[in-house]
Amino acid sequence: MPAIGAGQKGYPKDVVAHMIIQALTEYIESHPTTSLTNVRLYLFHRTDTRSEVEVFSKPFHQNLSKYSFGLKNDVTLYICKGALSNSEVDIMVNPTGSKTSLVLLKKGGQALQDECPRIKHLDVGEIAMTGAYGLPCAKIFHVNCPPWSDNVKEQSLQQIITDCLNATKDQKAKTIAFPAIGTGELHYPPEDVARCFFRTCAKFAKDNPGCGIKKILLVIDDADDGALQV
Repeated sequence: MPAIGAGQKGYPKDVVAHMIIQALTEYIESHPTTSLTNVRLYLFHRTDTRSEVEVFSKPFHQNLSKYSFGLKNDVTLYICKGALSNSEVDIMVNPTGSKTSLVLLKKGGQALQDECPRIKHLDVGEIAMTGAYGLPCAKIFHVNCPPWSDNVKEQSLQQIITDCLNATKDQKAKTIAFPAIGTGELHYPPEDVARCFFRTCAKFAKDNPGCGIKKILLVIDDADDGALQV
């Protein structure tokens, strides 16, 4: 869509930007399972295009620093920008062998590093639970995510998310934080990961009334703006 009204009509650009993001937010929050995956805002080319892009980009980045979606049965999915290791939740998900995992192990401290070698090889969908030690959560779920391929695609990621949510329910925990699993070294397409998270979490919330889970956090690393923009 164009930046409606921001040209000859003379609408203030910052007002137009905030109105568009507000309308998108209200639509997505009221349609958590929508198939809509991409919205593009086009600016008419003029000599001051750079300044216009900055005006329109600022409210989007501010809004996306923490973005929430109300799902069924009082479950809320939050998209947060920051460090997973700083998330104050009951359960934190650690994809083994990733850069995220190295950060978690370092912050968790020597006790966590000593416990992890005792975890046997994890099959896809299998969860190993450990203490959190120096991390601001109660438990850590360690998971194994396979590389992206034509044979894997979203099925494995959907299984990992679902199994973690079921394990969270079994632990009677209320909050869980995931990283953007697979979007780093495993090269999962961010748009596919985003779609899978939305659909899987929405289905779980709908199918599990009274599960006890209140907040699901998808934490996007500060350096991964590409995944956040999706």
